[in-house]
Amino acid sequence: MTGFKAKHVTLVVPRDIGIRGSVMSDETARIFVAILPSTQLHRACADVAAAGRGLPVRWVRPASVHLTLKFLGDVRVNGVPAIHQALRQAAADLPPFSIAARGLGCFPNATRPRVLWMGLDDAQGELLELHRRIEPTLGALGIPLEERSFRPHLTLARARATRVGRELDAFLDEYRNHTFGHLVVSQVHLMRSDLHAKGAFHTRLHSVTLQGSSTNQAIA
Repeated sequence: MTGFKAKHVTLVVPRDIGIRGSVMSDETARIFVAILPSTQLHRACADVAAAGRGLPVRWVRPASVHLTLKFLGDVRVNGVPAIHQALRQAAADLPPFSIAARGLGCFPNATRPRVLWMGLDDAQGELLELHRRIEPTLGALGIPLEERSFRPHLTLARARATRVGRELDAFLDEYRNHTFGHLVVSQVHLMRSDLHAKGAFHTRLHSVTLQGSSTNQAIA
């Protein structure tokens, strides 16, 4: 996840959704919707981090790298089942697909970088369609719609300084057109993020499998 500010969300959920045998709880959790890369792609992220050792950036643990489809912020724990059901409604009938992980870049730019990312080439618009379905479905639960345009990427590192010099430029140029592998999208995951001194730790709460049929070739 990149550049998100914590926010509190009040979910519009049916009265019978909650922790069985208890009244509605005010306990909250930091929740997001994600796609998790394969072991091969995580290994590629680790290789990039190893190659970039010495750059003035803080690398994300390769095993924690993910694609954020939607950051929900702090939501009531007893609303999580409703979110899971909404994700099933939005995504289950879509077919699985695969997109190339290609090139490196920075947000907002390489001159004053904050985030170093690995690009995702959604040439057929399949990832965009998945995101387009999820937004309004979760919006019906009272979750605010994302105002920024969807720019799919995998966050690899965060800059330690606003100006990092020519070293980063050279590093980006070396990998600008490099294909690292493929992100296979066969499941969407509902994740919990817990912040600790050593960084964020993520727990998978629920998964939705994409089960639609496709006329395209088999995914990579």
